[in-house]
Amino acid sequence: MIIKLSFKFIIIYIFLLLLSFPCLSNNNLTYNENDIVIGYTTIGTFSDGTILFQVIFENTPSYTNLSLIYPDGTLNFINNISIPCNSCMNSDDDIYVSCLCMNKIYLLNPNYIIITYVQVGELMGLIIDRKGIVITSNFILGEAFSIYRIVSEDDGGRFFVVRQIVETPEQLLCAEYLVNSNGQISNIISGNLTFNNIDGIIIDNIITFDAFSLDGTWAIVFQVIFSNQDNQHDNSYFSIGDDSNQELYVFKTLRLFGITSYLQASVCVANKGISIQYHCLFINYDSKLKLINIIDLNSNNTSSIDLIAFTINQYNVIYAIPDTGFLIETTSNLQLDYFVLNTSIDYSDTNNAFGELITDNYYINDSDLSYNHLFILPNNTIIQMLANEGSFTFLSTDLSSKIPKDEPYKNTHINKVYPSQNDLISIGTTALNMSFVHSIDPTTGSNISIYQQHNEENFLRQIFLCTSPNCVISEDFSSLAINLLTITFNIPNSSYYVEIDDNFVKYKYDGPKTIIPGIKPGNWIIKTSSEYNPINDNTDYITGILRLNLEGTTEFKKLKNTNEKKNFFDQMRIELSKSIPVDLSRIRKIKDIFGIDKISNLELLLILFEIGPSDDNCFNNKSSIDVFNDLDSIIKVKNITMPLDIYDHTKYIDKDYGFQRTADLWEEIRISLKSFASNVSYLVIISVLVFSSIVLFIYGKYKDRKQEMENMTIFKITLIIIDVINDVSFIISSKNDLHNLLIPSSGDVELLHLFDSKFGGYDIFKINFSQYSKDLITWGSYLNIILEDLPQLIIQILFALNSTNSYSIIAFITLITSSVVMLVDIVEGGFTIYAEVFHDKGNKTNNNRERDTR
Repeated sequence: MIIKLSFKFIIIYIFLLLLSFPCLSNNNLTYNENDIVIGYTTIGTFSDGTILFQVIFENTPSYTNLSLIYPDGTLNFINNISIPCNSCMNSDDDIYVSCLCMNKIYLLNPNYIIITYVQVGELMGLIIDRKGIVITSNFILGEAFSIYRIVSEDDGGRFFVVRQIVETPEQLLCAEYLVNSNGQISNIISGNLTFNNIDGIIIDNIITFDAFSLDGTWAIVFQVIFSNQDNQHDNSYFSIGDDSNQELYVFKTLRLFGITSYLQASVCVANKGISIQYHCLFINYDSKLKLINIIDLNSNNTSSIDLIAFTINQYNVIYAIPDTGFLIETTSNLQLDYFVLNTSIDYSDTNNAFGELITDNYYINDSDLSYNHLFILPNNTIIQMLANEGSFTFLSTDLSSKIPKDEPYKNTHINKVYPSQNDLISIGTTALNMSFVHSIDPTTGSNISIYQQHNEENFLRQIFLCTSPNCVISEDFSSLAINLLTITFNIPNSSYYVEIDDNFVKYKYDGPKTIIPGIKPGNWIIKTSSEYNPINDNTDYITGILRLNLEGTTEFKKLKNTNEKKNFFDQMRIELSKSIPVDLSRIRKIKDIFGIDKISNLELLLILFEIGPSDDNCFNNKSSIDVFNDLDSIIKVKNITMPLDIYDHTKYIDKDYGFQRTADLWEEIRISLKSFASNVSYLVIISVLVFSSIVLFIYGKYKDRKQEMENMTIFKITLIIIDVINDVSFIISSKNDLHNLLIPSSGDVELLHLFDSKFGGYDIFKINFSQYSKDLITWGSYLNIILEDLPQLIIQILFALNSTNSYSIIAFITLITSSVVMLVDIVEGGFTIYAEVFHDKGNKTNNNRERDTR
């Protein structure tokens, strides 16, 4: 045996080593051969991700040439390996490309390669390491012309040889070997497995078998011919080494019901969950892809699931994906399709998905598809090997996004969603997104619904068809963007779920399924964060007007008695609270009137509703103005089914009219009175001032026993103080709404009378103003009515008539105090004028009498 490296390959090798290669699993790689290539085949992937393949050259057909590509992208060539062979061995069993001696090549993890051949009646093995160094060239495996399988464990150096000889077709000869790090080979144990009688069923012959390394133990799948039975169905078995007994030939064997005369080599994998389960994939005699789940070895608990029905002339190959499941390579319309199965998914549910990867149309010599030239890396990357006139290209594809996942939304066709399960989003979020394991296309449309969850109730937010512009498929056909209204997620710290009907999208290519199932209620949960920035409006109560359309007005007019009409409004109030949604206690129907629509000249029903403030027990704690705006937005939405549209009464609301703020001043005043009565702070301040004025009055009367004090001064001063407090509060709270209502006003000169009020008999309050000063104060009070009281009252009246927002408590109280102060000033001024006139007339009469007396 001779290993030769040609000068050409040495140059290529040195050149490639000098290059900085990218990682193979993330990039593509191409190199050229100088010799004419007449054949090539993939061998396999080592546990560290290094791939091994064979190339056959026209000028050296009797030599074996191996190539390795390491995970970092560097190449290593082992060329001109001379294999001594003198005959061809069972060609029916050979799965690699034909060569002169029908050699078979296997990799032995972690660092070795075995090449089998026949020499002098013996099945032999040449073992080399990954540098091409020969470990042994005459490793004896058994008799020549036997059918055999060699499998290596993922790591550790063990490999397993299973053979069948013609003389004993019901028996499998097994041997386990170990290659240590020094290249020393030892036979661990060997034995024979005889299957002439399984559970009382007589076996004549094992017609095919495969061997696997499953989580540290060896397993064999085989199919048989039953003795003296016409029915040869369910003729396949699974046999695995018994861990409780270290003797190799002690195997646990189960019959695989549902598997009959499978057409190609089976593939089995182990699923390392809480308890290890085994899964085997077959292409059955009827061209159906069948999955066998071996759930419990001790109780013979297995299940059989039909997956895909292939056409008879379709080419298919099954690969194992480490720690994931299977990949099926199949031809379809002159292109290669790859379907991924995740063994953690329950495929007995026919709604569950395969992952599908569609490749470009690759050809060999412009005639044949480049199938069965695939490597699967431990990191879920596949490498396609393509040849074109001596040029080899290795295409890398990450399968991670194509592997179906058993997500909480119970739809394995969907690879990922945004927001993901229980993610927090901001209120007003308008976009959802989902990516798929298959390429997708739009359909005629199925419904998508969003619901809000509260206690035991689900409040609809919107329903729409999944068509453009509501649903938009990405340019690469891998994801779907779902566009929503800003009003959909409208309440902070709340929980919502998305419901999607089946067939909302379809597969772009012919895949294993024709209908993509939707998402069932409660499986995709979305939560809003507690962050909330309310509109700068402190109004507690807001009234608005709804208008019924012609149909709704007509239905209302059919109601004959008061109870029916009351029930109509009560039901509408309940439906409005569910549609916003908001606590029922925050919505109150005020009154209803008929109005004439200026455009259609029709008489339509107008209904006034009041939105009240929230309290600690409300689930919707948004301000009244925000609730008002939410309802207005919901009403005006068209072409999408909103919650108002599904109820018997709110469906009649006029969408063009919306929810308009009312201009009914008396209703606003009534609301303000109600709000004032419930405002503890204002009531306390007023009560304290009134109580203080009474106490001061009594105190002053007690101190001034001579009754010199002017009795009403203290009450007048209290009223003025209250008026000043309200004026300041009104300006602060309503300055943004006053606009051009800022009419100048003066101070109140009436406060000067405090100093001549003789209050309590104190000297400071006994100042005697001159008659001239008193006249100035009196005339100043008259001017005060014109320059202060009247402008304030005008401002309050104009503000009430022109207010675009709900009428506030402060504005209403200020209007009352301004009116009272104005009234008091007018009465007091009138009385003063009357008293002065009467006094002057009295003086003139007395003077005349005095003259007459003289």
